Amino acid sequence: MLGFDWSGIWGITRRDIIKYFRNKNQIITSLLMPTIFMIFMRQGFGSVAQNPFFNYANYIGAGIFCMTSVMGGLFLSGMPILFDKMMGFSDVLTVSPVNHKNIVFGFILAGTLKILFQGSVILFIAILTGLYPVDNGLGVFGMILSIFPIYLIIIIAAMAYASIGICIAARCDMQNSFLWTTIIQIPLVFISGAMFPVTGFPPIVAQIATLNPSTFLADGIRIFLGGEIGNAGTSNIVGGNVYLGYLIDLGVVCIFFILMINLAFIIYGRSLKESSGGFTGMVSKQMEKQRKKMMKGLDPETREVMNLLWNKFGAGDMPKLFMKMAEGKESEVEQMFADRGISKEDANRIFEAGKKMMEQMASGKRK
Repeated sequence: MLGFDWSGIWGITRRDIIKYFRNKNQIITSLLMPTIFMIFMRQGFGSVAQNPFFNYANYIGAGIFCMTSVMGGLFLSGMPILFDKMMGFSDVLTVSPVNHKNIVFGFILAGTLKILFQGSVILFIAILTGLYPVDNGLGVFGMILSIFPIYLIIIIAAMAYASIGICIAARCDMQNSFLWTTIIQIPLVFISGAMFPVTGFPPIVAQIATLNPSTFLADGIRIFLGGEIGNAGTSNIVGGNVYLGYLIDLGVVCIFFILMINLAFIIYGRSLKESSGGFTGMVSKQMEKQRKKMMKGLDPETREVMNLLWNKFGAGDMPKLFMKMAEGKESEVEQMFADRGISKEDANRIFEAGKKMMEQMASGKRK
């Protein structure tokens, strides 16, 4: 079981999102390539590949969304982990009370939100350049309804690609990470039905492209964006029913996501056992030793309360809290609890646990 700790997950996600939006250069560079592709490449290829029965400009539009998801997932989820390893912050996560699976999910959620931001900008540009969501005969209302299945399949695919980015960053240094990201990204985008119809590939390559999850992602987007499915669309194998075809695409992407997130749990969990060598991590590990020493000998209930306290305050604020408690500044202690969302009931439990610890320490000294 994952055992969701939403406070821990949101802490990782919030930190990563704040860092992303503070770095204007990263926002611009991450949006530059898909914007150029959507404005110039889509129109250029569409004018060259003219076919009265096939609108390639609409076809490649969904592929650009697929490319944005792949590039965003691999780069934007992996880079924060790489920088954390360089600065030694990954060692802080090693000794964190938060389960490593929740840490992974926090990075995945942050990467997904960044991809959704990029996708929203690209969708706006697509509409401005003439690529519209399918209206299904309902006009503007139908276009709005089509946006929901587009976002649904992008969210699931983004989490899958973010999981791959985390796997790469967890096992590689900065230089090798960029190398492996490029090696994985190119076939995911170009040996698939994202940018070109699968029927145009040689037979062996076409079979490989058919197994590529990016093919199903692009097809799922294409059903509701532009509507240019082509001869190789999934709906063609179910009698032309585009909605059933979309469900098949969504199912394949979901299976891909489940496989990738479990792989990320395993690989990232193993990487946490290895020190990054950062100074911050060395200090944090010493603090973790002190915490374990402090918890030793406590009964399960007291240990649970003290773990809650450590979770809310962390290593940095714990000494300040203990100092105020020792000085008898109850009002300031209560305010610190309130600021961190600790209820009065939990505060009373913490006070009682503190008394037990003091009694145990006193009895230990007498012995």
